Amino acid sequence: MLAEWLLDSTAAGVAAGSTTVLSNACVACGFQWLPGSLPEALGRLLSGQLGEDTRRHFLDRFRRREQELRQEAQARQQEQQKSLRTTLIVVALLAMLAVGLWIFSENFSPRARAFAEDLKRTDSWVACVLQEHPRNTPACGQPVSRASLNAWFENGHMDVLGNIPTRSKLESMSLDTLAGGRAAIAESITTARQATSMDKTARMTRFARREIGTIELAPQQGAIALNNLDIVLAQSLIRRVKNGKGQEVKSYSLSFVIVYQDGDSTAFFGDTLPLKEGKNVVRVFVNGVPADRALVYIVK
Repeated sequence: MLAEWLLDSTAAGVAAGSTTVLSNACVACGFQWLPGSLPEALGRLLSGQLGEDTRRHFLDRFRRREQELRQEAQARQQEQQKSLRTTLIVVALLAMLAVGLWIFSENFSPRARAFAEDLKRTDSWVACVLQEHPRNTPACGQPVSRASLNAWFENGHMDVLGNIPTRSKLESMSLDTLAGGRAAIAESITTARQATSMDKTARMTRFARREIGTIELAPQQGAIALNNLDIVLAQSLIRRVKNGKGQEVKSYSLSFVIVYQDGDSTAFFGDTLPLKEGKNVVRVFVNGVPADRALVYIVK
């Protein structure tokens, strides 16, 4: 009864009072609705039961809204097509720009021009070398590098690459081979000079050892204590020098190597030894020949 009173329908009250939902149906078209529902109101509106003016006004608004939706869809479609055309144009322009840059870099860039000039020069050099007598090859100009020769082979001259005698001739006259030969010659000359210098030094050492047999030092064995004001004369360190025959040598040159307590060392050729405070280890050389023992001075 409550459903019947709220919905103003006896059928609604019957449906609410049972476990079965009952719906109304039109016998002409088969349209079904629940009493008091929105489909019922819509059906009454479209059928003209709520007035012809109301029905016409609703249909006009429905058509206008449908037309607006259709226009909006067409506008969106046109906008998408326009955006797609713009994207395609931009992509095409970028592709054309990339192709143009690639063509420029391969044919007109400084690197490409330098590569073309190198191929041209290599071609001229190869033609000159293959035609001229080996004695006249300097007239062909500066030899090309092995890299330039390989690039020349790969750019339309694979037949020359397959010709072993011709290829070997060209590679043997390339700049890398000549530079390697010059380097080998220079290295051999340097090695020969070093060997000559070492042999000369060894001969001088053997000669000095024949001239200097024994070196007798004047100072005693062990450490020698000195004060800061004491001086040590170089000539006072030598008592006697004899040659290999046992004869005393009167004329000779002295040199010294002094190792200080802090680890520093110095070579000395003067008359007075430059000693420092602390321990001083002095090695004496006569004509380049070292004495058998070293001298130790403790300066306080």
